[in-house]
Order: sequence, then structure tokens, then C-alpha cells
Amino acid sequence: MASDAIKRPRTGPLHFMTKLSPFVDVYRPPTTPPSDRPSPRLIVILPWMYASPMSIAKYIRGYQALYPAAQILLVRSTAKHILWRPQIASTDFNAAVSVIRGSVDSSKPGPQILLHIFSIGGSAALGHIRNTFGNNLPPHVSVFDSGPGLSGQSRSVAAITAEMRGAVYVLLYPVAHFFTFLYYVLYWRRRDAFEHFYLSHNSSNNELRRVYIYSESDRLMGFADVEKHAAMAKDKGYSVRMEKFHGTQHVSHVRADEDRYWAAIRETWEG
Repeated sequence: MASDAIKRPRTGPLHFMTKLSPFVDVYRPPTTPPSDRPSPRLIVILPWMYASPMSIAKYIRGYQALYPAAQILLVRSTAKHILWRPQIASTDFNAAVSVIRGSVDSSKPGPQILLHIFSIGGSAALGHIRNTFGNNLPPHVSVFDSGPGLSGQSRSVAAITAEMRGAVYVLLYPVAHFFTFLYYVLYWRRRDAFEHFYLSHNSSNNELRRVYIYSESDRLMGFADVEKHAAMAKDKGYSVRMEKFHGTQHVSHVRADEDRYWAAIRETWEG
């Protein structure tokens, strides 16, 4: 694995991580004393599309404080991972699959992996990884943050351009609008990628518990879609917790109440 790593200059918000591929980074902690708190062996963070390193680093630091002995795997996605062949596992995430496989101790019972899935970008990345595992990821606990949801053209454009600023936004907004329009014309009355990933998370094996962290004020991901997904999960026998924030925006719930946010994750992990 080490020979495949791409050396990252030790600058920027993610300087402490090792880059394994253009879409995959890993953090392996130094040896730490045993903790009384049950800890994941591996935390997989799957952020929203084009999430900035600074935004991602805030969540990684939160997990380092909560579970200092855990490895942290970062798996990023772009629009192509959502729109292009969603039913087929993308090789862009092979490095992530290798880390997941190498992190599981089959001699120990219970979940060892915590998945934190943000919005449609994280949903798509997880879908591709799950395809590689044949829908049989190792035992895990899931955190759905600002999703999963269904999408129309306006929400798709908003999701793609959410991290764009200034001239980049002005230049690429009409491009995103044009290509998403073509996409929805092609998939008129057919299951699109958003629906594919939305449904896939309720057909996964080996999940022990999940929590949905969401808000009725989220303009990019309708809260009714999240609640519908949770109801479907309950009907299929999944263990579900709902953590509904009020007045918070997309992937910003932690800003409203950091203690409540991390407590929901910790309590879901511990069961």
C-alpha cells in the first residue's frame, strides 16, 4: 500500500493525510493508549461533491478528537461518479476498497467501520464502493448527513456548483445547467443515478445501525426525501435514528449545535 501512495506536500488543511489516489486519502494515527470508549477501527468519510479541504478537515478533526485511535479514510467524488454508469463500480475507488479490506479484523465481533455519508456526492462514492463488495461491506454503522435524497435539475445544478465561487461560478453555472438538462431529458421516465443511489442504501447488507442528520431548511436535499428513505429503511428492518435539526442548511448542521451533532454520531456507534 505504501508504494502506491502519492506524497502530499505537508501544507494545507489535509497535510496530515497520505494521498493514495486522486480521490482517496488515508490517515493512520500514531500509537495511542487504549480508550474506555468503543472505537471504530476505520472511519470512512465520504464528503459532498467538490468539498473544500478546509471543510473536510473540520470533520476529520472532530473524529480525531472523538476516536483518536481510529484510521480515517477520505473518499471524494465528482459529478462523473454520479452521472456516469452508477451501476458499475468505478476503479477510481480501488485504493479505498483496499484500505477497507485491510482494516477489518474478522476475529472480532460487531461493527468495526463507521461510514459518514454527505449528500449525493458521498452517496455516489459509497454506491461505487458497495458495488465492488457485491453489496456485502464488512459490518458497519452509517451516518447519513444531509441525505440521501432524490433530485431534480435545479437541485442537481445547486449541488454541482455549491463549492464554486466568483468567476468560476459565473463561468460553470450555465455549463452545469446545460448538461443536467440534457441528462434529465435522456432519463425522462427512467430511473436516474440519483434514484439508483437513493434506493441502493436500503438494500445493503451488514449494517447494524444508522442515523440521519438533516434539516427541514436544507435547500439542496428535501427533508421529505430523507424521511421517506428512513421510513423505507425501518420497513426493511434497519435500526434507524432520526436527528432533525431546525434552521440549518446543507452539510452545515454541526455549526448549529456541535455537541448534539457529535453526540448523535457517538450514540449511534455505541448503540
